[in-house]
Amino acid sequence: MVKAWRRVGYLMGVMACLSAAPGLRAQEKPQDAGQQTGQAAETRPGRQVQVWFDARFDEQGRLVEARPVNDPPQPEGLWQALMPRIQNARIDPPQLDGQPATLSTGLLVLLKWRESEGRTTMELASVRPAALPLVRHMLAPPREVTSVEEWEGRINIRCQVNTEGRCDDIQVEAPAGVPVSVRRWAKASMAQWRFRPQQLNGQPVASVVQVPLVLSVQGRVYPQDFREPRKL
Repeated sequence: MVKAWRRVGYLMGVMACLSAAPGLRAQEKPQDAGQQTGQAAETRPGRQVQVWFDARFDEQGRLVEARPVNDPPQPEGLWQALMPRIQNARIDPPQLDGQPATLSTGLLVLLKWRESEGRTTMELASVRPAALPLVRHMLAPPREVTSVEEWEGRINIRCQVNTEGRCDDIQVEAPAGVPVSVRRWAKASMAQWRFRPQQLNGQPVASVVQVPLVLSVQGRVYPQDFREPRKL
């Protein structure tokens, strides 16, 4: 007997709340890229895309270095379009023990695609410093939601990334109706994540990270070859 398989999707993003470095906040200035981006992958209008940079800010909070983290891979044209638009990114001047400091960090860039007059363009929605995720591990969702025909839930996970890049004090927030098993799943998954901690003057520091997550179980999908094992 052939079993049906379900498509399980995860939509997630990382937002930084830099409580370990008081006064350190990204200055977000949304803007329109103002050019056609036919080279970029999956430029469907209304779609949001998150990309990461390995970045460094100087003592005045000016971005002095940014290298694309090409995982998952993005077309070269996307990076070429982005670089001029983030090079003026500023944050509040970093401090360590009350003294000016440099900040090495991940830099999360949120993009939005929109269509206007027959052209698909890229809009730079926000730029945020955050501990850089190195491993995003998601466990198989609980049967309580995968056993139903369709299910979708939104969860917000908050953790403190310690100086070793692991999550401490994981807290899960979800609206009413999200099962306890899903909350436990989200917490257990987050415990497997690994980050590269932020560094002030080359010294690792702890920071608070929030991960908004959408878990979606939709329909019944059969693999092309039933002899191959398939992971949810």
